[in-house]
Amino acid sequence: MRDSSNPELVAAWATVPEVAETEKRYNEVVQRLRQFRAGQDPEAARHAVIDDAVLTFATSGEWSDDVGKRAAKAYVDALSWESEMIAIRKAESQLKFAKEDTRDTCAEQALAFLSTRLDGVLSDAKRASVALNGVMSADAAIQAGGEALEAWRTLTALLPVVKNIREAQWSIYRAVADSTTVARLGQWQRAGHGNVMGFNPDDVPAGALTAMRTGTYDVPALVWLANIGTAYVPGSVADLEADVNTVTEPVSYDDSGRPSRDISPTVTPIPKPRDPATYPHSRAPHLDYSQSTPAPVKPNSSGPGDEKPPTCF
Repeated sequence: MRDSSNPELVAAWATVPEVAETEKRYNEVVQRLRQFRAGQDPEAARHAVIDDAVLTFATSGEWSDDVGKRAAKAYVDALSWESEMIAIRKAESQLKFAKEDTRDTCAEQALAFLSTRLDGVLSDAKRASVALNGVMSADAAIQAGGEALEAWRTLTALLPVVKNIREAQWSIYRAVADSTTVARLGQWQRAGHGNVMGFNPDDVPAGALTAMRTGTYDVPALVWLANIGTAYVPGSVADLEADVNTVTEPVSYDDSGRPSRDISPTVTPIPKPRDPATYPHSRAPHLDYSQSTPAPVKPNSSGPGDEKPPTCF
């Protein structure tokens, strides 16, 4: 699961101890990598000393008797620097993977936080909607003034919060779903699933349906969502899929005419193989002539089959 600037997703991860600890270690090694001193490749460091000694001799005729020691020391110092750099980079790579893996493992805890967060936001929105007193536009709220205008401002401030919560939940679903399910997630999101339990587009006002499908709410859509009573954040991809299947599976009817959900599996029975056809002129196989001749087979068909035994005259 990749990093995100979504404040709701960041807050969700911060509530999961395992993720918070891994995040802390990762950030520490990233900071260490940024602050690590510049260095030189060991071979380049050694050859720099050698090349300097050669140039000095060529220009002055003086040979440095300790060129070997200085070249070896430069190589060892650079090797030490290089080894530490490799260790820090390896730690950064492994902790980045561990951070993403921990997020995926703890995804349901983050979704639980988002669910609680959504409940709180919708509770605030529901209280504010009462003060609107039927106002459903900014102009009308300004004209009404007083509590209605204050409620409109409160609801407007909650719109980006709901948007971020929805984006966060779908980000988590896509991160933990397998490759086959990821494609279906896009279809479900565009259809409006994952916003209210038992979603049925025929029961949703046009404006709210558009908001559910795009993830961008306006005040009337938020008021509807806050008062519908079934808004939620599915706790896992499996929960989301189960809710989608509940409202998209075919409906059957019982004997009293009441609709019921047909959840019985379709079973195709394996046909019983037919007995081999034997005819009046068929003969039982006689494989071992040291034994007595097998008894004649009982015919169960008529028609062409084995050739009739030859008749001797």
